[in-house]
Amino acid sequence: MEATEVPDEWEQVKSEWDKTNQLAYLAVEQAAKVGQMLINLKGDTKPGKFQEEVKRAALFEYRTAANLMALAKNKDLLEREKPESQREALKLIREANPKPKKKTASVSAPKASTVPDENETVLRLDQTEFKLILECLQTEAVPVELKDNFKKALDIIRRAKK
Repeated sequence: MEATEVPDEWEQVKSEWDKTNQLAYLAVEQAAKVGQMLINLKGDTKPGKFQEEVKRAALFEYRTAANLMALAKNKDLLEREKPESQREALKLIREANPKPKKKTASVSAPKASTVPDENETVLRLDQTEFKLILECLQTEAVPVELKDNFKKALDIIRRAKK
């Protein structure tokens, strides 16, 4: 088979399309740069206050900030794969770092060593309550009114685990 010659106009279209793809990847790189800046700011922010700061700055939703930081944390993968959009980049990151399957929340009967004394009661949590408490702990944003109760709960849990 002999190679067919492509007219100049089509070469120009191809050239412009290549530039578009290069610019798209540059946008992903820039987003990762912003993500690194957010990571640095988060390190300088008091624990549990970062989400508030993102909201106060009113730049974007916290979810966007989390996505930008994910791009920054996976820069090697992005440089290797050269995704053409943030969406594609985030998909690559999810595929490269699959989350472990979530275990269902279940509270089993206490062990003999963790049986509460007569002054304590065992709280049974349903899935929704468990997720809400877990979310609160993961964001390090415990309402001030509950701080003492959370500390007491943590002390009880630590004693039970010993």
